[in-house]
Amino acid sequence: MKKYKLLLDDTIDIDGIKLYRVQRLSDGLIGGYIQSEDNFSHEGYAMIFGNARVYGNAVVYGDARVYGGALVYGDARVYGDAQVYGNALVYGGAWVYGNALVYGGALVYGGALVYGNALVYGNALVYGNARVYGNARVYGDAQVYGNARVFDTKLSYGIKIDNDVGSKINPSLQGPSMQLDTCIHSWKSYTGLTETYAYCTKCDKRDTR
Repeated sequence: MKKYKLLLDDTIDIDGIKLYRVQRLSDGLIGGYIQSEDNFSHEGYAMIFGNARVYGNAVVYGDARVYGGALVYGDARVYGDAQVYGNALVYGGAWVYGNALVYGGALVYGGALVYGNALVYGNALVYGNARVYGNARVYGDAQVYGNARVFDTKLSYGIKIDNDVGSKINPSLQGPSMQLDTCIHSWKSYTGLTETYAYCTKCDKRDTR
């Protein structure tokens, strides 16, 4: 069952691609623009509002929201309860899903994934094969790229994270003093006569918590 229709007399062109404004059938709400019905699922409660534009092979589905002046294109996916809004761009093969929010002037592209409860906003960039997830916050002019992994922490103040073997940010630090732990740890516990701790079998780092 269809939930929207294309308004054939309300179109815009982007790089020679014609986009059509959508209108929700249940209440007549005027939405944003799509290239074709392949960009916007008729299932679920997903919606494209305002002047948001979705085109190429990009798809918005589930209960996701794309609105404001946001652009989603290329092979991007926005789904679950995710929201992309403001002047944010999601493109290439990037996916935004779960409860993630991407907004402001943020860019998510390449093969990047933003998911969980993550927030990416301001002028932040997430690209390459980077993963931002959990309760991570990437904002300001922070950049996360390469094969970096950022979760349950905050990145801002011009921080750039690029690690070809994956990375974990120390969640107790923020801002310019933030440290990068380049090892993907494999922890093993140790119990001695006077102390108990976990140590990494790869880099010998100890965690006494």
